[in-house]
Amino acid sequence: MKNIYIILTLLMLSTLLKAQSVVQAEYFFDGNDSGYGLCNPITLIQSADSTWQLPSIPTTGLSAGNHKLYTRVKDNNNQWSHTTKRNVEIVIEPSIFDVVNVECFFGLDNGYGSPANINFTLTPSSDSTWTFIIPYAQVPLPSSPDSMFYIRVKDASNGKWSHTSQEIVKIYNCTLNIMAALNGGTFTATSNLVGTTYQWVDCNNGNSPIAGAVNQTYTPLVNGDYAVVANYNGCSDTSQCITILNVGIGELFSNSSVVLSPNPTTDKLIIQMEKSTNYIYEIFDLLGKHYLNGKSNSQQNQIDVSNLPIGLFLINIKTDAGKSIHKFIKQ
Repeated sequence: MKNIYIILTLLMLSTLLKAQSVVQAEYFFDGNDSGYGLCNPITLIQSADSTWQLPSIPTTGLSAGNHKLYTRVKDNNNQWSHTTKRNVEIVIEPSIFDVVNVECFFGLDNGYGSPANINFTLTPSSDSTWTFIIPYAQVPLPSSPDSMFYIRVKDASNGKWSHTSQEIVKIYNCTLNIMAALNGGTFTATSNLVGTTYQWVDCNNGNSPIAGAVNQTYTPLVNGDYAVVANYNGCSDTSQCITILNVGIGELFSNSSVVLSPNPTTDKLIIQMEKSTNYIYEIFDLLGKHYLNGKSNSQQNQIDVSNLPIGLFLINIKTDAGKSIHKFIKQ
């Protein structure tokens, strides 16, 4: 929908008229005078200061450009005033839905509509905005991150291009590639850039980050699908999701020398070792959320689990000889 505005170059349309004598007002454009009392009527608005104010004048049907607006009024003695002429300009503001093309470039302008520029065919969104993605392959890699970005649009009504807007943007060499591989029960991430940081995610839970899983390797505690998100200097890449199905608590981490009791438990969990030994323990839920950790060197150790929520938990016990994972139920 076109929004049409009047720009008055001489006087504003809100001309104030004397309230005590005005009983009628009318207007016409561009000399199309049909005679006194026969032109387009104006409904006057009385102001608090006993004056009349002319309302906005409809401009439907007028083309864009300069026009002449004529107005006059009649007093209570049935006498018409002189006809006043004002120069006005009709400006048609293009609707955003009239945009048919947009192009952008970095640095060198190859000319309006040039195929050497980055061109897009757009579809408007419901909120009257445009969204487009510049393919990475079409973005030049500058000598410094700060680059000048130029953009302009073309309308459908007259095929005219807008002014070219410019803005400084930051461009980084984002050639980060990340891969994840599974070996036994442990995932290992491989990045092509030194200094990459990692965050392992659960693919079966909307790629939600796994608490504490920020190393290059990750050993899941439950079967599922996992991936790693790598970050380097503002660039990000996510590996493919990999399925692991061989996380069997009794299968991979069996250790008959460790006994948990009582199981299920409500408040205390006792770890009974075959003999006194140094070990550390960590308690997780089935989604890998960490709850408790500690260490002991005694044959029997009691852990307070009263604050754990009700559910199934895993306890990871690591000794110098290896590790074992066991499950227990908190009631």
